[in-house]
Amino acid sequence: MAPKAAWMIGFLAMSLSALGEAAAEEGLRRVPETRVEAFLLDKDSVSVKSFRELGLVRGRNGGSLTVGVVRVFNVDNGRVARGVSIRVENAEHEVETAYVDEKELPDLLDGLEYLTEFGLEYRPTDQVETKVETLGSFLFLRSSAPGEVEFLAMAGRVPSAAILLNQFGALDLQDLLVDAQETMERMR
Repeated sequence: MAPKAAWMIGFLAMSLSALGEAAAEEGLRRVPETRVEAFLLDKDSVSVKSFRELGLVRGRNGGSLTVGVVRVFNVDNGRVARGVSIRVENAEHEVETAYVDEKELPDLLDGLEYLTEFGLEYRPTDQVETKVETLGSFLFLRSSAPGEVEFLAMAGRVPSAAILLNQFGALDLQDLLVDAQETMERMR
């Protein structure tokens, strides 16, 4: 692992650990940030969750990322929430899942496309970091320095799990999210 990559993961882990301890001390409750999460966390109704795993991307640092499609049906009112689950397991086997609502998926795909293509034609002389982040706590960060491009995929709130991806892993993630979008269209 490149020294810069190790520093990036180490810095994020320390920062997130400190934030997590502070949040736990204050007794903060989890507030749903996506429609899928709101349906899953609703304790006052009966819901049916169906899901399909679409694929896995291995990280450079030993972790993995799994993409799936989620559909939650509220039996009480007949409403449905659809979205994507992104499960990140880092090398230490810490696991976090982020949810992306169906309506937010096109914006995430546009952001990933920009971040993955950006490095193919532009070679900065200085370090450049760009990111795309969803409401459901999925962060995709692109960091580049001369001759080096790395991607960090992170899921979950504080604390979170993160993995490093190379350009091919980032493109695999993008393909899985396109598959998820097509699968949700067929679920209507």
